[in-house]
Amino acid sequence: MRHLIKYSSAIAALILVSGIAKADNMEKLGNMQATGTKSAAFGYVPQTGDYADQLRKNLQQIKLPPGFKINLYAIVPDARHMAVGPKGS
Repeated sequence: MRHLIKYSSAIAALILVSGIAKADNMEKLGNMQATGTKSAAFGYVPQTGDYADQLRKNLQQIKLPPGFKINLYAIVPDARHMAVGPKGS
């Protein structure tokens, strides 16, 4: 978990700092087409229960500098990507 946070933060920082052609990326995204998958195929993922409780317990073990905090934002099965919006958020 620590490595995931460390590497995803480094990747996000690299993307922000390097200023990778945001306009070009937005153009590419604009050219994407619908997949045809119906939204009904996607289900709600419970954000409570034993699994969420265990994740929160694991987060308590991460040592952070004073003034920093870490929380469970969302349970998203098989998530592998971070995205940066056109305004850098």
